[in-house]
Amino acid sequence: MNRAALYAALGAGLLGAVLLLVYKQRFEAEASGGPRVAVLMATRDIPLGARLTEESLAVRYIPENYVEERHIRAADVSTVIGIRAGNALRPNESVLWSDLATTTAQSRKLASMVRVGLRAVTIPVGDAVFGGLLRPGDRVDALLTGQSASTSRQTEIIAQNLLVLAVGDDTGGETGSGDVRGAHGGSVTLAVSIEQGQRLILATTQGRMSLLLRNPDDVRMLEGAPEARAEETFAAGKADKAPAPAAPLSLAAAIALRDQAAADVAAKAPAVVDPKPSARRTSRQ
Repeated sequence: MNRAALYAALGAGLLGAVLLLVYKQRFEAEASGGPRVAVLMATRDIPLGARLTEESLAVRYIPENYVEERHIRAADVSTVIGIRAGNALRPNESVLWSDLATTTAQSRKLASMVRVGLRAVTIPVGDAVFGGLLRPGDRVDALLTGQSASTSRQTEIIAQNLLVLAVGDDTGGETGSGDVRGAHGGSVTLAVSIEQGQRLILATTQGRMSLLLRNPDDVRMLEGAPEARAEETFAAGKADKAPAPAAPLSLAAAIALRDQAAADVAAKAPAVVDPKPSARRTSRQ
């Protein structure tokens, strides 16, 4: 009887230990986020607009529950090699689909390149943009040159630090002949906020649009940028042509000029004549 009770107690204890182990493993799996999934990460600084290479990418493992649709799986690495970065990436940061200026050739659509909350707008900027060297992924400032009824012709900044989505019909895909595809059509598609898009669309009806190209690492916003007016530009040009002031004389040259001037004054001065010589002789006697 005691032996049967002992066996029953041992069996119950063993069953409890097994159930506890199963529960612990399930709890740890849920707490850890599930099985690990391989995603891409950056191994070095990747500037905005730079192309992704095999050397700049590596694989990291994160729990499945924490993997978002934006994460790029390691199995998709071949589809992103050569694509330009739409954001500057730092070492050990995950590379997301939203960090790319373009997607793969099969799904390279302009709408998919516009981030959530932004819009795409196309503006005319001349027949050739920077001689065909402007590329999707670059950053630019937009300027308007026009003339109102009350002012002279002027140029002012309309929007700053805008991401270039497309140049003509080029969205940044591989061409097989280098980075530069030559001169594009005279239009550029930019990623803008709704307010910036309104200003740019209105500006295209008021004058000529131009772009200023930024360094990929320069994302600063210039506050209080002055307007450039035609009369001020011409006045500045005339001021640049004014004769330069004479260089200051050395100390030795200044002393020599002073002595020469004193000598000239002394040479031109009349002789002094005593008006009363007889009176002075009388007093001496």
